[in-house]
Amino acid sequence: MWNQKQARWLQNELTSTLVIALTITLGVATHPSESFAFPEMVRHGYQNCTACHISTNGGGILTQYGRALSREVMSSWGQEGEENFLYGAIPPVNWLALGGDVQTLNITQQDRAPQSRFILMHADLEAAVNVGQFTATGTLGLLDSAIFPEGNHLISRRHYLRYHPTDELFFRAGRFNQAFGINTAEHAMVTKRSLGWDEGSESYNLEGSWIGEKVNVYVTGNFGRLDSPKLNRDVGVTGSLAYAAAEKIKIGSSYYYGTNDFARRNILGGWGIVGFTKKIVLLGEYDLQRYFAATAIDPQWGSVDYLKLDGEVLRGLHVFATQEYAQLNFLDSNTQTYVYGIGTQFFPRPHFDFQLVFQTRDNVGTGLGFKNWVFFLLHYYL
Repeated sequence: MWNQKQARWLQNELTSTLVIALTITLGVATHPSESFAFPEMVRHGYQNCTACHISTNGGGILTQYGRALSREVMSSWGQEGEENFLYGAIPPVNWLALGGDVQTLNITQQDRAPQSRFILMHADLEAAVNVGQFTATGTLGLLDSAIFPEGNHLISRRHYLRYHPTDELFFRAGRFNQAFGINTAEHAMVTKRSLGWDEGSESYNLEGSWIGEKVNVYVTGNFGRLDSPKLNRDVGVTGSLAYAAAEKIKIGSSYYYGTNDFARRNILGGWGIVGFTKKIVLLGEYDLQRYFAATAIDPQWGSVDYLKLDGEVLRGLHVFATQEYAQLNFLDSNTQTYVYGIGTQFFPRPHFDFQLVFQTRDNVGTGLGFKNWVFFLLHYYL
């Protein structure tokens, strides 16, 4: 017989799953040709990240075509050539891509007295050299000891060698983020942080991927942090499958297995990016985790979910609303976190991205109820 706590978490999980499933299904059924996916570029029919990025699962250095789209599609204003590296001071060449970015975050938290904190998320230079079917990519930047335990020094967050034998088939080895769920740069997300995939979570991996017109498949072997074993990061395997259900609709599922000295875990997730019109997009993700501590008799089950509804008011100017929920132990209500947010994102010209987000959060275990947070993010890419 189940007790009251077990019945309550089952009700919460069924409700969350039903909401996401119905929303995605409704979008597919009623708007089969109008989707929207920064992953949201799917709304323009760009189903694969390699259209704009050298990385097979997005993020990082842009291709020349991706730079052109940042001016022509994403930014409110821009002159021809403005999108290039250093505004065209170094002419682009086919075998070399140069880039880099600076990202800062200012957090204001409600308490007895408001507290504000400034964080340098990263400040990196990046380069990619292409020779035939091989591409070598790497970054060099500053590590902020206020966030990470390794101290202030230069670090390469991403570096890998990619082999591209056919138009669809890719292999790469090095340090990068594994393909799991929706790849978004929103570091304030509670759901990513709860699963341990916050800023700075790149690991050393060996990946094979198939990037087809309709289907994307990723299989990744994770070797943890070979350069810093004391961090005791997970080693394991990740698999991810994405499908272009319609011209501008993408859905997918992911599986993760990881183990370290203290625990092992399995994560199974599903996600979707659905456009209701050319201006409105919904992103949804749900991940179920089984966590087995080395000292435990039974596993601990939990989940996270994420919803984002984004609307483009004018070209380059977006408003959005988000909902997040995390409960890493279904049998303990104190592990629950509720997050609701509204915000705006503005791409005034190529190279600039501003975000202002207001959130109210309830970390149930603290017993303090909902507290308000304000995030201001500035992202500038070279």
